[in-house]
Amino acid sequence: MLDIRTGKENSKLSTGIIYASVRNGELIVRTCGPKSQTREKHVIEHDKITESLCTRGNNQHLMPGMSNIWHKKGGAYYIRPGIDGELIVKQEGVTTDKHIIRNGEQVESLRILGARKEHWVAGTFEKIYERGALVYERYFRDDWEMLYKGKFLRKVEKEYTLERYSDHGDMVREVVYWSNGQQMYDIHQQDKDICVFDEHGLPLSKITLATGLSLDNKLLKPIIDLSAIVHLTARFPGEWYYETYYCKSDWIFSWMKGREFSPEEGFKCGEYYYFIRGIRVPEHIAQGQYGAADILNYPNETVRNELLRRHGLARLARELHGQTLDKNETYELIRFPVPHGTVPDTVLKVLKMRCPSTQKWHFLRVPPQCNNINEALNWTYGIRITDTRSARTKLEMITET
Repeated sequence: MLDIRTGKENSKLSTGIIYASVRNGELIVRTCGPKSQTREKHVIEHDKITESLCTRGNNQHLMPGMSNIWHKKGGAYYIRPGIDGELIVKQEGVTTDKHIIRNGEQVESLRILGARKEHWVAGTFEKIYERGALVYERYFRDDWEMLYKGKFLRKVEKEYTLERYSDHGDMVREVVYWSNGQQMYDIHQQDKDICVFDEHGLPLSKITLATGLSLDNKLLKPIIDLSAIVHLTARFPGEWYYETYYCKSDWIFSWMKGREFSPEEGFKCGEYYYFIRGIRVPEHIAQGQYGAADILNYPNETVRNELLRRHGLARLARELHGQTLDKNETYELIRFPVPHGTVPDTVLKVLKMRCPSTQKWHFLRVPPQCNNINEALNWTYGIRITDTRSARTKLEMITET
């Protein structure tokens, strides 16, 4: 059933039930049958129906019990017209709502809320006016689906006007204009090269995508976020690159490149930007000029783990002298403090293992909760540390054969 507040389907409303919200005013129901005409007028004061008048043919009487309308709660009134008719809401003597009903279904709605007017026709269009100006229009086919072909959306904001077009029931194009009518950009489905222009028609930015842009109609705002482009915070799928230009020139003012929504490198105002896993880092870190101590002292955990992966545990163990917690001829459990880590990762624990065949040492990171070689080895075989420490559980070490 359609909800006249939003013009959308509402599964909570039963078929043939129309909803109106009014606290003080009048609610009028007009129904037309083949042999009779019924009119109802209900006076509402302070969220309560105080008077009801029903007219059937030439007879007019007060309604002690209301057959077609009843009060629910919170200013919500539900009307069940049995045949075609109109539902009119008047507040303070001014008509604010008018809804046309056919076969128990709402087919058209007009609402006036101060300077705002909303008008929709089921399966055809939805329009919104602000102070007499059309600021939003959307066109549909049956069942409120996107228009099969042509312009199906136009939205006017203070700084821009957004238009969208469809073909075979899918969105295929978006055009955005500045408030002065100058085109900002015009993009099609799967476009890889996108040019953005300023209010004077001069190049403002250029975007290059490896996989092409996928148009999405879910958000009612421009797909290209110009503010994010200017501030170098825009991200795209696949490999991507974009640049902005100095005012009234083709000189590059800033640029950014990356892949899969993660930036890799950028430039703005004479300064280069460097990133690891999408997080900005100093130049010397991005270029690999760091040691094991720098890794453990780095404040960001994501960057710290990535640097540790690149540097390697064996190299870290050679450069730093960690604390030995447990040791035998084949294994050694080593502890390294992490000054900026969060609990429980305030320490880094590494299990040093000797291969019985090659006699080479290998290094494996283990959870910081491991306190001895036995717990570290059992963890590598998928046994929980709490089970290892339980006095009621007898665990057998898996030995080399």
